[in-house]
Amino acid sequence: MGVGGAGVEGAGGGAGAGGLGGRGGPGKADGGAGFGPAGDDAPDPFAGRFNGAKTGTGRPGTIDRGAAGWATAEPRRPKPRRRPRQRKNEKLKTTEAPGLVREEWRANNSIAYPAGRHCERTAIPLGLHTMVPHLRHVVVATHGHCFDGLASAVLFTKLYLTIGASSATTFSYRACDYGPDKNELAESTWQGDENALLDYRYAPSPRLTWYFDHHETAFATPEARLFYDNNASIQGAYDAAYPSCTQLIFDHAVQRYGISLPELDELISWANLIDTAAFSDPEAAVRRDSPVLHLMTVMEHQGNSALLQTLVPRLLAEPLQALASSHDIVQRYQPLAEKRRRAVAQMQTKLTTAGCVAVCDLADEPTEVVEKFTPYMVFPDSVYAVIVFRTHRKIKVSVGYNPWSHQPRRHNIGAICMRYGGGGHPVVGAFTFPVAQLPEARSIAAHVIDELQRDAPEDSAGG
Repeated sequence: MGVGGAGVEGAGGGAGAGGLGGRGGPGKADGGAGFGPAGDDAPDPFAGRFNGAKTGTGRPGTIDRGAAGWATAEPRRPKPRRRPRQRKNEKLKTTEAPGLVREEWRANNSIAYPAGRHCERTAIPLGLHTMVPHLRHVVVATHGHCFDGLASAVLFTKLYLTIGASSATTFSYRACDYGPDKNELAESTWQGDENALLDYRYAPSPRLTWYFDHHETAFATPEARLFYDNNASIQGAYDAAYPSCTQLIFDHAVQRYGISLPELDELISWANLIDTAAFSDPEAAVRRDSPVLHLMTVMEHQGNSALLQTLVPRLLAEPLQALASSHDIVQRYQPLAEKRRRAVAQMQTKLTTAGCVAVCDLADEPTEVVEKFTPYMVFPDSVYAVIVFRTHRKIKVSVGYNPWSHQPRRHNIGAICMRYGGGGHPVVGAFTFPVAQLPEARSIAAHVIDELQRDAPEDSAGG
């Protein structure tokens, strides 16, 4: 069998380039690899171009055919046509498929490289994607197990697509979690042509090209802040005054690029409400009646990279309420609802008070679900709450301010938690320990409880 050449003009174009040998049939004219029948009757693609004649390069040359019929001297092949440059913000062929995630098609050994609602889905054979100059891969690392982290990934992806992503852009999503020895992101995280970090502690890497965050404790060291301030090439925004990272990305899109995203207004509103705990009362926060709060619960407990990879493209294509009420989210939430019910009952028996602080220690055994608003429901006059609990992987100390207490907050909780390797906002924060360090975790939690009972000014908490 002789090998035919690959067509250089694509579907509907002219004839493909000639085959490599004189015994095979010509290549397909539609750009596919052709396999012609072997035999002496097959046309010779190089006939008349050798044996004393001028070659395509303008130099005389001869061809010496071996027994197998293969050429030992190969003529210069025609240059492939250049792919036309795509203009910025140019809409490609419109399709309804949102398709933002790389999909492996094992059946036909190819990878799909879709680019969004306004771009045509394309398929490129495995192994060829490294040779396509317009193919770009974007790594989006965001706060995992967090509704604001999910919503931020959606807003950023929409922003990136709108400002001119090509039809060969792919996205992968990574959930970043805080924990013992997990706060620093490895340099191997940044494998994309563009790398974005959202709603998470800053990673001082030269490969990071986008950064959005609203945590007061975003920079672990002064050196990290200096690296960020001196990095003129990084895009994005940091502002600790924002209610959510989602809102920050939206405002940046509007102010910097003049983009309007009305289809994501509901997602932004819910991100603000959830991240600021702006519920009407603690009972509403504990009940979680809305399907969106069911989605929030699913994200809190199952929001790993795989779930982000599934939900981000769906939220770009489906209304928030429709996705939150979908069968798969309902199926994920139902067992969590029962665990939450049991967790609330358990916490009601464990809760005590120390002055203005509600205290709950659940660390005697692993706990899968903790309802952090329960202390404010049981002790509505408490100003703060400290909860100590453990999972199979870590000990966590959660600290919060009761927004329904009608008492002034005099401590910066994020700054307190940062002293112990954690972080957060002025109104809520947490820090973690390895499971083996439970006594140390309890000792530090007791110190925090004592500090919160003191009537100290807010800015003294960070000292």
